[in-house]
Amino acid sequence: MEAILESILINTYNPDAGLRAQAEQALNQFLVAPGALVALLNFIGNVNNHRELRQATGIVIKNKMRDYWSDEKTQFVTTAEEKEIVKARLIDILLVETDNSIRGILVEAIRIVSETDFPDKWPALMPTILAHIQSSDVLKMYNALLALRKVAKRYEYKSKSDRQPLNDIVQVSFPYLQQLMTVVITHNSIEAAQVMKMCLKIFWSATMYQLPQVSGVDVNFWFQMIAQVLDKVLPEASEGIEPLGQPTDVEERATWPWWKLKKWAARIASQFIQRYGNPRHADKANMQFAQFFRSHTAAQLLAPIMNTLAHRAKGHFITDDVHRMCIGYVTSCVEMSPTYKILKPHLSFIVTSIAFPTLCLTDTDLSLFQDEPVEFVRKVHDPLGDWLSPLIAATNLLQMLARYRQKDTLPVVLPYVQNVLVEYLSAAPEARDYRRKDGALVAIAVLAKILNESPTYSAMLHPFLETHVIPEFQSPVAFLRSRACWVIEYFSELDWTANNGATLQAVLRGLINGLRDPALPVQAAAACSLRLLIAAEGAAEMLKPMLPEIIMEYFRIMEEVENESVLGALQAIILQYGEDISGMAPMMATKLIELFNEYIAAGSEDEEATFNAVQCLDTVDSILEAVQEKPAVLATLEPIVQPMILKLLLEGDDLYEYIDSAVHMISGFTYYGEGISPHMWSLCGPLLFVLQDWAIDYIAEIMVPLLNYMSKDIGNFLVGGYEGRPFVVMVLDIVDKIFNNDESYKGKDSGCAATLLTCLITSCKESQAIHQFLPQIITLALTKLKEVKSAAQRTRVLEIVMACLYYNAEATLTVLNSDPVVPPALFGLLFESLKSMERDFTQRLVVLSFSALLSAPPAILPEVLRNNFPAMFQQIIRELVLIEEEAKREHGDDEDDDDSDGKYGDYGGFDEDGEEDDPLAVDSDEDGEDEDDEGEEEEDDKDSAKAAMRRAKALYVPDGGYDEDEDCVNAEDESYREALEAMGREESGGGSGKRDKYSGGELVGDDDDESMEDFSFTSPIENMNVVQHFLDTMTLLQQRDGGALTTSLQATLGEEDKLRLQELIATAHQRALTPTA
Repeated sequence: MEAILESILINTYNPDAGLRAQAEQALNQFLVAPGALVALLNFIGNVNNHRELRQATGIVIKNKMRDYWSDEKTQFVTTAEEKEIVKARLIDILLVETDNSIRGILVEAIRIVSETDFPDKWPALMPTILAHIQSSDVLKMYNALLALRKVAKRYEYKSKSDRQPLNDIVQVSFPYLQQLMTVVITHNSIEAAQVMKMCLKIFWSATMYQLPQVSGVDVNFWFQMIAQVLDKVLPEASEGIEPLGQPTDVEERATWPWWKLKKWAARIASQFIQRYGNPRHADKANMQFAQFFRSHTAAQLLAPIMNTLAHRAKGHFITDDVHRMCIGYVTSCVEMSPTYKILKPHLSFIVTSIAFPTLCLTDTDLSLFQDEPVEFVRKVHDPLGDWLSPLIAATNLLQMLARYRQKDTLPVVLPYVQNVLVEYLSAAPEARDYRRKDGALVAIAVLAKILNESPTYSAMLHPFLETHVIPEFQSPVAFLRSRACWVIEYFSELDWTANNGATLQAVLRGLINGLRDPALPVQAAAACSLRLLIAAEGAAEMLKPMLPEIIMEYFRIMEEVENESVLGALQAIILQYGEDISGMAPMMATKLIELFNEYIAAGSEDEEATFNAVQCLDTVDSILEAVQEKPAVLATLEPIVQPMILKLLLEGDDLYEYIDSAVHMISGFTYYGEGISPHMWSLCGPLLFVLQDWAIDYIAEIMVPLLNYMSKDIGNFLVGGYEGRPFVVMVLDIVDKIFNNDESYKGKDSGCAATLLTCLITSCKESQAIHQFLPQIITLALTKLKEVKSAAQRTRVLEIVMACLYYNAEATLTVLNSDPVVPPALFGLLFESLKSMERDFTQRLVVLSFSALLSAPPAILPEVLRNNFPAMFQQIIRELVLIEEEAKREHGDDEDDDDSDGKYGDYGGFDEDGEEDDPLAVDSDEDGEDEDDEGEEEEDDKDSAKAAMRRAKALYVPDGGYDEDEDCVNAEDESYREALEAMGREESGGGSGKRDKYSGGELVGDDDDESMEDFSFTSPIENMNVVQHFLDTMTLLQQRDGGALTTSLQATLGEEDKLRLQELIATAHQRALTPTA
């Protein structure tokens, strides 16, 4: 069988497509045969087989286990007995494997099996692993550790409720790991480093997200081991001292097991002090541990951390990872009094020998700047690169010291930097040390915000710019020209009006010249910094005449380098000076779309290209926003932008990440344009199609342009269609799909679908064109009302019903009356829900629908309505008063009116006939939802108040910073802690979650959803004079029956409501006499 399997595997790589297809078919047939997995394992376990074939076999095993090992996936005909054999063979083969790649495949297979079988179906796994961890065979010991790490890693990010298997692993394995560490810590072999590294990686997996809930584990032991690892000196190979064999190449050093061991030791130390070591950040369960760590462990680890940094300061090598994490540990120590007291006597060393040298230009950066400028620009603006950079770690350390220990730190930092700058100026040009000058510029730049906020130090910033930065715009050293441009980003909050704006003018000239600099990194730095000064007082006078030239320079730079930050800078200029560059809008949109097409051609795997493509679309969107008040310019942009939007819609499955931007642009064109052009109508059908096909999750965004299509040109919408399907039918199908398959939070998607349907109905009032769809629409609404998830969702669905009544009360009642149970249930629910209808749009629908019912033919009215005519009449008056008061508030005429509080209190007066057999009645849980929401809101308010107090305290730093006896209150850490607490509440089910937001009468989604905020849909109903509409209804009723009904209804009003009605009539007459502007 092994020979047959070998032949099949070889031919799966055969260049002959026919033979390759036959081999793949044979392999698939082999895989479903009994015993296939055991045969594959035997093949990979035979070290005499070719390495490449063993690797291929391992990949087959891993992939097929991932797809079919669980009981729910039965393509493998694998008996329980065979599975036991497979699990045992996996461990046996792994333990003796020496090849790293095959070893990695095997431990991944073990992880896949453990997801389904461990611990219940694989009780032998841990005893087997632990037995071999104690083995005298180093290979078996190490491979057993690999397996243990993979199993533990499964639980790294599990919630507390799912971490018990990890707690059990820790309980039984850590004593063995501690014994092992005790033995190997004194050894100097490569194998010892690898074993210790794997022990620390297991410790990391067990602790990085939550501390294990176990007893009997000596946590302090681990930190003693970490301290010893960090303190261990790794000599150069030339020294001949153990551990021997340190490489000389920097990249090879980073992968040397001893440096990788130190990296994990530093990583754990840094993680623990940040996550668990500060009592201010610890949760209640870990508070005792945090207090002990603060008082004892942090200082215990600080000594080897500082020794490591001192080793580098003396000119010895440490890897960037170790360097970065050690600096991060020191930064955390600054916050806590016990460790800061240790650091304070060494501040000069920390500033001058640790932080400052790290800020200075390196040989690697200079080489990249000169030889690969495009890569240099990418690296400078790479967020991940920043996170992994020692320079950013040193920056954070310097900022932490300067902000929170200011009176101790700035008297050390500033004189030192000043000396560096003076030395540079004093030296002959050819003897100047531009690397140290670079470090000094970086140091002041990263402290600029802190210095600018200080009355003591803010006055030094303008002289600093004039003396040490502005001259470098013309430096013969290209890197310093780039650095001078970069520095300006950090001075954006400076008072630029000082010196009559002379400093600003000089800086702007330097940046504009930088855009034309021969060195690409200088151009990119100038482009990024310029955006931060465009809004400065006095900048416009200089920039406006040069805008066309500046814009063209930006596009030239973007053609040379793909950079999201440069694109963002261009976007900022467009938003600031949109009025002044509207004539360039078509050219800019054309170039941006060309760039966009180049970026998406790179494929979604290229993350940088994807980010840049999104930024291109955002910038096009900014152009639309800049010219939104110029319909003529918008019209010239439509034929430029429309083909790109259509491409995004038609190829949406492959370009789905851009759908937000495409929809937002359609929203802008349809909202601000003079009517809806043929270019935009060509997008309506595809938009409906993708919404129904694959973009249903984007209903909140896509709803906005659809509302514009319907409200602005319902005639074309009614006759329009796509691929043979009318738009109206497509809308109804979409609503039906969402109503029946809504898994969104609190039914948010259903709320959007209901809004879409309501707009369609109300927009057809004049044409009366959707009679044939009324039964389907009403059925959708009635069905959905039986399963609403929230009071807000119930209101949205009831708006559909009220819209139908407004559209045609007689036709709607005819449909409702076809089932005699429905009217009393439906209108009972509607009357009950009035108290939660507080939006202006909904209040208007109440007035319009109730007015339509009052004027409907009496014969068609069900009893529940006839019995409630007086209450409905009274409700109309009260809703109109609220609408009028809201209009006054919007116009700044907010008069004090006691009646405006609480919707006049009692809603009584409605007879909810038929409630006992109500098929639409809300169950008791749903009835209580409003009260639950109120309780959640009160709790949210309390939490928000506490959080605000913490933030206020955190943002307040005493003058000169904190004393050495005080712990610092770090605003960023406070925000981080609050985020963790919120995650914990959600995890335990205690979070209240987000609430739906509404704007312009429609659902707008979450706080971060700007689609409706930018292009708020305005329903025709919102522009109606609903007071006059109601009075016209009363006039019609008087003409119909001689005023009998209106007289009887007015007779039921109390004195207060009669007075309100008279005021409404007077207001309507006054408006009729007032000429419109």
